[in-house]
Amino acid sequence: MKNGWFILMFIIGPSGLWGQTLAELERMALSAPQVRGAEKEVSIRQAEVEQTRQWGDLQIAGSAFASPIQTRTGQQIANFSVMQPLPWPGEQRAEKESTMGRVEAAQARVALTQAEQVYQVRLAWLALVDWQQSVTAQEAKVTNLQAWVRWLESRYEAGEAKLTEVMAQQTRLRMAEGQLQRLKWEQNRLHAALEQAVGSNLDSLQVPTGLGEVPVLPLGAKNWETTPWYARRAGELDALSAQEKVILWQSRPHVALGTQYGIITPYAEGPEVDNGRDIWMLPQLKVSIPLFFQTTKYELTALEAQYQQVESEYDAQQWAWKTEWTQAQEGYGKGEAIRQEAQSLMELLEQQKRLLATELLQDAQATGAMLQAEEALIEVHWRYQQGLSKQWMAYWQASYLLADSSQDQ
Repeated sequence: MKNGWFILMFIIGPSGLWGQTLAELERMALSAPQVRGAEKEVSIRQAEVEQTRQWGDLQIAGSAFASPIQTRTGQQIANFSVMQPLPWPGEQRAEKESTMGRVEAAQARVALTQAEQVYQVRLAWLALVDWQQSVTAQEAKVTNLQAWVRWLESRYEAGEAKLTEVMAQQTRLRMAEGQLQRLKWEQNRLHAALEQAVGSNLDSLQVPTGLGEVPVLPLGAKNWETTPWYARRAGELDALSAQEKVILWQSRPHVALGTQYGIITPYAEGPEVDNGRDIWMLPQLKVSIPLFFQTTKYELTALEAQYQQVESEYDAQQWAWKTEWTQAQEGYGKGEAIRQEAQSLMELLEQQKRLLATELLQDAQATGAMLQAEEALIEVHWRYQQGLSKQWMAYWQASYLLADSSQDQ
């Protein structure tokens, strides 16, 4: 009996806090390939912003003639030009606005990717801790049933118990031992799931035997517009709106300023004429005016469809976000209710154990009642831990919805 009480006190004693182990796993998740890819996208978009501040590259065009062209002063055999496109100021502003929108969307994607990675690590970690809680409770249950079987066997030998009572408890013991073995087989699968979430091999993983106290979950409805989910939506829609301006500006006449050069072989009409080749140079203003706007029309139509698609997707995402936020609040409240109920039952069972302890010296039947109370206490404590686990899951779900990957446990 003393051994059973010792194990029971170990189970219901102070639980270990999360400590550094989970924090280290979260930091590893923040350097996962998915996060690095999102951060790389931000760098690319920022480089595109710098590019919008630059004018277009110089354009060089040249030609040589198979047969020299006859001109008034001689035969032209080649020409070439150097032109600098002149962008409209409004076009540059629109391109910058579009690129800045993509930068904001990429930055929001980094925050969301980080939150997603940390959330998956936390869920995998919590599953492993729940498994450890179940194994510990099942081990205590097996130990308690072993003591119960020994007590019934001694009573049966003394003629104070029936064989059916002994066999019934032996059956329960065998079933509990089988359940314990099945639980232990789950460790490798849960460990592999955690490694997959972290993105690295975990050779020295230490799982705590209990959960720390969960922080308080805000009960008020959070504003979706303050989250990176909305920031990503706003950035993408702003980029599409600005891209429409870019298309309209690009449909205007294109202007380029430069110089045209030509090589001419003059006619030889006298000894005073130099028969060498002359190079002439003329300033040139080039204006390109589009005659048809079918391409612009198609681009605007496709852009409008893309805008509506993105807007529709994010409207659906906003609805799902609010639904999940409500679920997180409900889950947190249910977990608290489970804990309170289990706490009340634990207090009653502890009181029952104290009363039975005073009767053990006078009535041997009190031993069976004590064993029953211990078994019930094991189940209730496991129930309490499940309520705490449910609260942690709800709290981390809320943190994920807010894209908060801070280590607050």
